[in-house]
Amino acid sequence: MIHNCIKLLIWIPVLVTGILITSFSAQNGTQSSGLSRKVAQTFIQGLENVHVLSVESNDQREVLIEKMQYPIRKGAHMTEYAIFTVFTYIALLTDGVRLPKRRYSALLTAVLLASSDELHQWFVPGRSGCVKDVCIDTVGAVAALLVIWAAGTVRNRIRTKRQNGLVP
Repeated sequence: MIHNCIKLLIWIPVLVTGILITSFSAQNGTQSSGLSRKVAQTFIQGLENVHVLSVESNDQREVLIEKMQYPIRKGAHMTEYAIFTVFTYIALLTDGVRLPKRRYSALLTAVLLASSDELHQWFVPGRSGCVKDVCIDTVGAVAALLVIWAAGTVRNRIRTKRQNGLVP
């Protein structure tokens, strides 16, 4: 019984992340742009605070903010889908789904969410769905799976070395 509850609870982060992604997409164009603008402003201010960047005028600041908004939005897309994919992968692992099906299932789930999310944006004022964004979201999911694969490879090498007495 406890084991089944844990299996069910492990899906909560997947569900919460999916809801968060959908709620970001439900923001109208003005709200979405405002959020990425605030992030750009904060980033520029942080760079100024550590003396990495010096902004001469408000006009220069506005140009920097405008140039940063697109990469910030796309970086956010990749990050949120990477997180979603990691949570999905962990949930599938907990449910006992074996490799490589676990990888494919996590990726497919992310692609399906990205696709439905872009479709949803067609109905949000000031937003539009875009195949390019599905591709960007998919890159985030693939990046997460590559990190998981790399971590597993390192873990297996260490385990093998321990078993052979090469590492304490």
